[in-house]
Order: sequence, then structure tokens, then C-alpha cells
Amino acid sequence: MIRGIAHSARNDTVPRSQPEGVSGLFGRYGGLALIYGGVALIVLATARFVRTTRLLDSPEEHAAKGVRAELILSAALVLLVASYTAYLALD
Repeated sequence: MIRGIAHSARNDTVPRSQPEGVSGLFGRYGGLALIYGGVALIVLATARFVRTTRLLDSPEEHAAKGVRAELILSAALVLLVASYTAYLALD
């Protein structure tokens, strides 16, 4: 039985598909870049959470600022997700 399995594995005529698009430079380092980007977003969100908590605990009034940076970061994240989705859809 084992000889039959080994023989059929050697004579396998079905071509194995290899994703050529993923083997490129983006496919090789894209996942790692997304992981590091996710970690950076978590660190940034934690720092902003700590800052907001300190501002809320203080008795003084504070002006709202930094909205532009949040909008730019959100737009960059949307563009990154959209481009990665398009890359996967066109592959």
C-alpha cells in the first residue's frame, strides 16, 4: 500500500499551481509590513489613550487639537487597505 502511494505521488500528472503574483517583492515583504504597521498603530493608539486619559483627569480645560493628524492617518490606512484589497483582487 505504501509503495502504491509513493508511486502515485511520483507520477502525479496534475500540475501544481504556484501563485506567481505572491512570489514578488511585495508578496514577500507585504505581510511583514502589515504586521509592523499594525503594531505601530497599536502603539500610537495606546500613547493617545494615555494622553487623553491624563487630559480628562486634569481639572483644566483643554482645546481640541490633533484632528488633522487623525484624519491623515485614517486616510492613509484606508488607502493601504484599498490598495492591498485591489492587489489581492487582481491577482
